[in-house]
Amino acid sequence: MFTATGDDWADRVATLPLRTRMFIDGVWEEGSAAPLIPVSPRDGRALPPISTASVADVDRAVRSARTAFDSGAWSRIAPRERGQLLIAFAQKIHDNAEELALTISLEMGKPVREALQTELRAVVNCFRWYGEAADKVLDELPVTAPNSLALVTREPAGVVAAVVPWNFPLTMTAWKLAPALAVGNSVVLKPAEHTTFSALRLAELAHEAGIPAGVLNVTPGTGQVAGRALGEHHDVDVVTFTGSPEVGRMFLGYSAASNGKRVWPELGGKTASLVLPDADLERAVRATADGCFYNQGQMCTASSRLLVPRSQRDLALEIAAEVARTSLPA
Repeated sequence: MFTATGDDWADRVATLPLRTRMFIDGVWEEGSAAPLIPVSPRDGRALPPISTASVADVDRAVRSARTAFDSGAWSRIAPRERGQLLIAFAQKIHDNAEELALTISLEMGKPVREALQTELRAVVNCFRWYGEAADKVLDELPVTAPNSLALVTREPAGVVAAVVPWNFPLTMTAWKLAPALAVGNSVVLKPAEHTTFSALRLAELAHEAGIPAGVLNVTPGTGQVAGRALGEHHDVDVVTFTGSPEVGRMFLGYSAASNGKRVWPELGGKTASLVLPDADLERAVRATADGCFYNQGQMCTASSRLLVPRSQRDLALEIAAEVARTSLPA
């Protein structure tokens, strides 16, 4: 595993079973909004239209997640059992990693080797780690006066809405799903418009691993419709979002205008590397430039600005230009 190349990419993606409908309450459903018409950036080919969620569809997904949460089928089972199911989910991802990597490559252009060796490895490890940690989240008994007793009890929040970007589609999804699921929450996932196929397949694998219906729902769609509907929904308890500061502020506004749900934003920006006078200039500049060009620069942590002492400016530019020449395709 984690060794495939893209030498026969076209032949292999031709056999991919792409999922194109919403995943709600453990079944595939047609959305009632205008479908997405994706195009592969690999070769410009048209991909199957994707059924997308309207406001009403999002409401059904949230109600499914709430019903699953209230039933206790996931939220109130033993933490060890939840952990074992997450580990089984991780194994499902491991066993289907090549298919998922090819899907990512098809829908957003990432090389197959990079999707396998970096993205899918991180996804498997993430779900395994949280699966192993599920029964190790402890309550607390604070020290008090002899005639007092204080208890800290940790409970799941309820329904979590996860809105993810396209640059690391399954890695970012895993970072949001794994901790939310590990402690008993139900989740409604809104994938990026460009990376819906892999998210739908991931939800299917979760269901196959034994995670109960309704615990993980996927509502493809646009940010303006499906994303906003999740942000404004009164029965969503938490929104976790990775993307632009502009949209992050929108989610804060949706929260304020609805039920005051907690919003956990991870917002992109122009990161700067600061190189101090006593630093190893070549090592610092090379690391910064490598980070800037990695994943074609589509990185939350891409250091697109380099601050160096004026006396070292010309040398720093020469080093950065050399890295760029060797990083970019001919």
